[in-house]
Amino acid sequence: MLLKPDVLRKGYLEAQERHEESTKRQRVYLEELKRRVINLEQQRQKLTIAYLDPELGLTEREYIEQKTRIDDELKGLHAEIEQVEKELSNIPTPVEYETLEAFAQSVRERLENSIDPPGEEKRTILELLHVKVLINPNGSVSVNGWFGDQTSDGGLLSTASQCN
Repeated sequence: MLLKPDVLRKGYLEAQERHEESTKRQRVYLEELKRRVINLEQQRQKLTIAYLDPELGLTEREYIEQKTRIDDELKGLHAEIEQVEKELSNIPTPVEYETLEAFAQSVRERLENSIDPPGEEKRTILELLHVKVLINPNGSVSVNGWFGDQTSDGGLLSTASQCN
């Protein structure tokens, strides 16, 4: 992939499209989470009003049990919102592609004289790409990697094949 700029560009554009689709779904999910938070906060407020109203007869034990349940659910929702927002902040930019393209050019230059570089040079390239090879019991092999500081599942440098 790194040796063929057209393949690299195509892979990047495909990954960007997948990321955009995923981002749309995540934004919808994030809005749903935020609506659930608002609903739970309203429930907690109504619960407090009910507890303070002597005519409704809500005991302290009932109040604490219900409030604890709501607070626990809110805590989980806030953690989920934080995770989704973190994922949404990792949107690829054109600068990342330019950086990847420059990196690929430097790899091509390193490999200029040989497609099979010496062991140490090969190790350096694989470490820069954070390559991980997974061999599954069914014989399939997945090669995943990423360029840069952050991982991206199913990112730009990902492939899978079947071994015989």
